[in-house]
Amino acid sequence: MSGKGSARNVVDLRDSDDDDDGNDDVLVVANRSKSKAKSSRKRKRSSKTTQSQVNEWASGPRGKWARVGRQRVPVESAVDYASGYERLGLGNYGYEGESVYRNGGDDEEDRDLKKAIALSKASADSEIIKEQDAALQASIEMDRLKAKEKAEVEERLKQQAAEEEERKRQLDPEVVAKRQEGVRKKLLEKLPDEDESSEAVRIRLSVPNGKTLRRFHKNDTLSDLFVWTKAYDTRCIECKVHEIIIPPNQRYRSDAGRAILKTKLGTLSLDMVCIRVVVVEE
Repeated sequence: MSGKGSARNVVDLRDSDDDDDGNDDVLVVANRSKSKAKSSRKRKRSSKTTQSQVNEWASGPRGKWARVGRQRVPVESAVDYASGYERLGLGNYGYEGESVYRNGGDDEEDRDLKKAIALSKASADSEIIKEQDAALQASIEMDRLKAKEKAEVEERLKQQAAEEEERKRQLDPEVVAKRQEGVRKKLLEKLPDEDESSEAVRIRLSVPNGKTLRRFHKNDTLSDLFVWTKAYDTRCIECKVHEIIIPPNQRYRSDAGRAILKTKLGTLSLDMVCIRVVVVEE
């Protein structure tokens, strides 16, 4: 078509597969023969990517571009840009979306950028996990030390309680009486027989607490003294020693022996007194 006001047609030449004539078919895409104002408005509203933009974007490294903030940058530099945005306080990594423009603006997933960002985040998360693990390990070690100290304190208290129980048992009157009776029998066994008086015998006796100024009966003998004391106390080793000398022929039942006992013991305070009895020949 021609003439004033004739339309200028924009065509797209493509080879149709419907026929085999080898000729190109003509397909009218749009008729933009309206006024220049309308055409101008249409061009302003158009948002299609131009061929120059396609060539510009495709000429970048590997033909890939990423949107970081409001900038379109090569994919290889996206992480550096994002880190810069983050340092400037412009958001978390500062990129908007995970889009990439290739061959004229087609959007597809940017695997390289996602991988780089994931590795960066994984590295930061790894450091945080290490710190948390260290804090947890320190807490566990502290709990273990506290449990060990608590067990030691409980064991010490248990041992002290057992010792206190044993001390109370040793002070029990029945236990004390049995112990004293056994000691008394051993002391009596050490006394010489009546007809063996040539050898001196040394015996230490512990007088029970609370017994003072013992009065002897006129028929009391040395054996009665053993029955009265009923105990052998090792503490008397440090006590003052009182010597009693009894002649061989008068050592148990003679009036002279009883007189010596009354003389030596009747004037003493018998509270924890250690007495040494010596049998000698005349």
